[in-house]
Amino acid sequence: MLFRHEGDDFSVCGDRFDVDAATSSRFRFGTRYSHALDGDWSVYVGAAWDYETDGHSSAVVNGVKLPEESLKGGGGLGEIGFRRSDAHSPWSLEGRLRGYVGEREGVSGMMSATWRF
Repeated sequence: MLFRHEGDDFSVCGDRFDVDAATSSRFRFGTRYSHALDGDWSVYVGAAWDYETDGHSSAVVNGVKLPEESLKGGGGLGEIGFRRSDAHSPWSLEGRLRGYVGEREGVSGMMSATWRF
């Protein structure tokens, strides 16, 4: 996967931030297991390993250049989630919780409701 995030310039409480564009090259290997429950509900669990081959970012705050950050390195993630999708309804619902270890550590969550038309 190749990601490019454009830079941005903004102010916070009178401090000027100039953030350079960031590029990220990453590959990921993983698997996900889904299990259908009664009705339209399903649950899933997954695990993956990814490696950042080239990633960096830099910024300037009030004219002072901050140390450049490197995202290079590997890490793992685990996830658990649910999904509800009914073929007779335009609505679907999904929720997910992910935990990260390695170069990127932390937890993220997502909840979405979708209406198809």
